[in-house]
Amino acid sequence: MFLPRMDGSMKAELSQKKKSTSGAFTYALEDTTLDMSPGEDGILRIEFKTHTEAETAKLPGWKVFRPEDTFPQRMPKLFGATLAAQSQCFKLASQASGDASATLALHIKLIHLQDALAVFPQQDLLLYQLPRKAWWEFRALRISAVRAVMKRLSDAPPDVCIWEESLALGAVCTSILNSCVIPQLESKEMCELLDQVAYQFVPTASNANQAEMGYNAGNSKPWIEERGAYFVADVIQNSIGDQPNAWFYRVPKRIKLSEELLIVIYRQESASHLRRQFHLGSHRTKLVRLNYRTNRRLHKGKDTLLADAVSKRPLGAELTFDNIAELDIQLTQPATRRGRDTRGVPVSRYDKDDDMLKGSLVEVLNRMYRQLAHDIMNKSPNRRGGGGAYTTLGLAEITAVSPELYFHFDLPFISARVLHCSETVWDTVVENLLPGKAHMASASTTAYPACTYFKAWTTLLNRLNDDNASLVVMLMRNEVSQFLWLPRTEKGAMWATRKEPMAGCIALPEEKIESSPFIAANPQYVKGPETMKRFSLR
Repeated sequence: MFLPRMDGSMKAELSQKKKSTSGAFTYALEDTTLDMSPGEDGILRIEFKTHTEAETAKLPGWKVFRPEDTFPQRMPKLFGATLAAQSQCFKLASQASGDASATLALHIKLIHLQDALAVFPQQDLLLYQLPRKAWWEFRALRISAVRAVMKRLSDAPPDVCIWEESLALGAVCTSILNSCVIPQLESKEMCELLDQVAYQFVPTASNANQAEMGYNAGNSKPWIEERGAYFVADVIQNSIGDQPNAWFYRVPKRIKLSEELLIVIYRQESASHLRRQFHLGSHRTKLVRLNYRTNRRLHKGKDTLLADAVSKRPLGAELTFDNIAELDIQLTQPATRRGRDTRGVPVSRYDKDDDMLKGSLVEVLNRMYRQLAHDIMNKSPNRRGGGGAYTTLGLAEITAVSPELYFHFDLPFISARVLHCSETVWDTVVENLLPGKAHMASASTTAYPACTYFKAWTTLLNRLNDDNASLVVMLMRNEVSQFLWLPRTEKGAMWATRKEPMAGCIALPEEKIESSPFIAANPQYVKGPETMKRFSLR
């Protein structure tokens, strides 16, 4: 949208005001109001508004478009409704009457989006750069542009439709549609979404370590914005002064989309309902998309880090563990040695158990629950022969693993063998992860001794009497037993790989014949072959 016609003196005055840092100001040009205000980091925010004497509400028969209208099964109906709205806009434009109030904040060409989402059918232009015309004609053309975006979404393969970017794009489309048919429609959730849809990537990185270093050094760029999807920011072309081709952007904050926000936007019943409908996972974004053969290997000898210290993800809802807090179980504190330590052991030696066992018993168990989920993936196997890890989680993702990962059918591996196990086998899998009091790991045991949760779990049980320890073991096992999948554990090994086929076991991908992580599926959810088919790799 170009600025309205201005003579030289008006341009000079406006340009001078633009350079001023005194604050926001408003400038009226013919029937258009231009609001300019400084944004974050000195970035200028420009907004156009038109105004007429009469404004009307939503016309009879017009509906409010909702994000769920972009779901695949509802898309045909949405196409019909938007076509009717587009025709009505053109009709009102020809009559030069009706509501003429609108705010121009979201419009841009999305040509570069083809590079990011190359699986979409080819189309040269999605959203139009418009000349200054009647607002109803502008709205009609804008609806047409959004219909082109929705056409691309409707033609996308199923695995692309579940990308967070695709879901967000559908939500943004409905926001634009509503801005065309309803004057000044605002949504707190939509504004939050538009402010958050941004991911970071490091252009110079060729592996996860370089990506992490580049990100920490401030060399990252917004993932979506770099691909031309500036519909999530305020964009306006500046034709003032000596910068005819300059652009100003209001850059979104560097915050990942939260599942809770998507639930609000899509008006779903619950997180599980959203996941069932879209098979939506929470680990779909990486700083760099890597070929697994170049991915890093996981360190096996080192102890795992404290999950709550390294993860940047917000903590989930606290578990009550069957209201165990009402029993007021106290942890026995170890005796503190006084005087000089003649063994030469540094008195200030740090022990992760100190952090793991702080607070009430409920707090400790919740911390243990999160740490277990974190440690399992951090001890997942590497490929033999010096190859990378089996997991497809990037460095940033694997440090932020939460229990939520184990409730999805999307397995974060390059290959896997999934076993439809019995309830007895599943109970054994969980018991191996959470043994009872007085358990002693053998010298040949792998992975468990290097897990922070496992060491803290052993210490916790030793600080409880036998009855309380048995109760804690039962409650913690009950929570972990709710996971959809876990590694097929053994007493001496947390992870195993398997190459040979066996009854009740499927291979992912189907043509894979080499060794792969051995996964156990929870029989509580997986009832037979049809449910097993829902497992996929990500």
